[in-house]
Amino acid sequence: MALRYSTIILALILSFPVFAETGPNYKAIKQFPLDDRTVYQIKVGKNQVTTVMFPSSISALEGANITADPKYPAAILLSHAKDRYFFSLRALQEDASANLNVVWNRKTYVLEIQSDDQPFNAVTFYQPAEPGSTSQRDSLGPVRLLGLLDKAKAYHLIQSQYPEAIADSRVACSPTIRRTANRRRCHPCWESQD
Repeated sequence: MALRYSTIILALILSFPVFAETGPNYKAIKQFPLDDRTVYQIKVGKNQVTTVMFPSSISALEGANITADPKYPAAILLSHAKDRYFFSLRALQEDASANLNVVWNRKTYVLEIQSDDQPFNAVTFYQPAEPGSTSQRDSLGPVRLLGLLDKAKAYHLIQSQYPEAIADSRVACSPTIRRTANRRRCHPCWESQD
């Protein structure tokens, strides 16, 4: 019985290095915000493909020391289909370097491509949020709208108990509400009709 447990423990100890090397390689996956005033350094490998993705289809690709046909001598092989939002790169020789200009959304983005022992496998370019735009968190979704309606319903209660919480708030009343409300002075805008 002791031999059986020692065999299991030995098998577990020997399997740890295997599990350690099969974990995710976060250095191989990159994301960059799009900025047409930045030169991006892209690492590619000779035996691995690097796929570069843009938010939508690419208008044009122009480069130096790069080819789409392996018959023509160049340091980097490019694979791209028209009207696609991605392309793939692979080094054809050791110490390869190239330059690629990507035209997307009427702007040119410069990529400097260099071969490396630890290449990127996936590179994703994304559009950063514009200053002043509302994020999804700040948008008026159903939950936020219901919360605002609840606050509006309880305005008189909040005003009496926590006046500093609504110091910047203003009350606007619709004349139709004033005429049709049969309530006893629940809201400062409503006239009580007894």
